[in-house]
Amino acid sequence: MIKPGKSFKKFLLLWSGQLVSTIGNGLTSFGLGIYVFQQTGKASAMALVTLLAFMPSLFLSAFAGVLADRYDRRLLMILGDSLSAIGLVFILVCLLRGEAQLWQICVGVAMSSVFSSLLDPAYKATVTDLLTEEQYTQASGLVQLAGSAKFLISPILAGFLLTIADIKLLLVIDICTFFVTVGTTLAVRSGIASKTGHQVTSFIREFIDGWNAVSRNKGVFVLVIMTSVLTFYLGVMETLTIPMLLTFTNSSMIGTIETIVASGMLVSSMMLGFLPIKKDYVKILSISLFCVGACMAAFG
Repeated sequence: MIKPGKSFKKFLLLWSGQLVSTIGNGLTSFGLGIYVFQQTGKASAMALVTLLAFMPSLFLSAFAGVLADRYDRRLLMILGDSLSAIGLVFILVCLLRGEAQLWQICVGVAMSSVFSSLLDPAYKATVTDLLTEEQYTQASGLVQLAGSAKFLISPILAGFLLTIADIKLLLVIDICTFFVTVGTTLAVRSGIASKTGHQVTSFIREFIDGWNAVSRNKGVFVLVIMTSVLTFYLGVMETLTIPMLLTFTNSSMIGTIETIVASGMLVSSMMLGFLPIKKDYVKILSISLFCVGACMAAFG
């Protein structure tokens, strides 16, 4: 059995790889959004690329969660990150041959997103395997920080890189992060529970059981609905913000603005990391959601 201190070190190693991977994904996401809008001049085209980047994860995350319960999570993480690079390589090749067409970018983004959907559930399940309940509470801030790195670190870095290079450099960097993710995943292999495909229940049965577990718990079900609605409106704002800003500023300034806006994620992550929430969850969540709504209205 792995000692708690050693397992937390393994989590930090795995987390660092996820952080690098997330930053790379953020570079591509930011750069492709700028590129598509500059090439087409249409916010709808940019919105289409954004939709294809998130839709596969939305529909496949539940199935990926079942896979993470049935098979080796380490293997799923490696496959998810490595195969997602295929879509990025496809876009890069199209760019090297000239200007990439919108449909080519859409195909590449969709391919990358489909395989990336395998990564996130396996990563989150692995974190719970490595950490105790108390450690997970302490590490939740770091997990949130890694997830928000694509909004906090990537935009300002991508904005700067686009002033000295073009979108191809961002794609190359993102593709190279595969080696970091694979390396850190293999390094913590002794702390990851291996799964085998020999399960009594069927894949569909496990998926249905997972859905029933959520739908039967009214609190969890309402929380899922609330999170989905909030994510939808945040996505609308994010999609419309960049085209609006590009009418009077450049990509470097947009990257800086997005990083400043996302600094709130850094503050909350640090607060959760050093001052974990142990009670009054509903009260804190209610206050937070109210503040989110007020700030969204103020932005408008």
